[in-house]
Amino acid sequence: MLAKGFRNRPPADLRLLDEALVKVSNMIIDFPEIKELDINPLVLRGSISIALDARVVLDEQALDQRGEEYHHLIISPYPTKYVKQWHAPMDGRSS
Repeated sequence: MLAKGFRNRPPADLRLLDEALVKVSNMIIDFPEIKELDINPLVLRGSISIALDARVVLDEQALDQRGEEYHHLIISPYPTKYVKQWHAPMDGRSS
């Protein structure tokens, strides 16, 4: 419905929605004390997304937990120590 439009509304910019979801995901990663987050509604207008109402519940115990950096996530981010830049040859052949 979002991609096609509904109730006389134009289609939503799904790339903008993706961008908003990635930003929310990054916020959850950066702030483990967020226990719950509710955004309703999220409005996509032109080139901006706006959370008209949001509710955040904090986990006070998360502040006391020390240990692994991403203990609050079910799936941890990819370890940056394994990331390296690699450049393909200009002629497109593999080396």
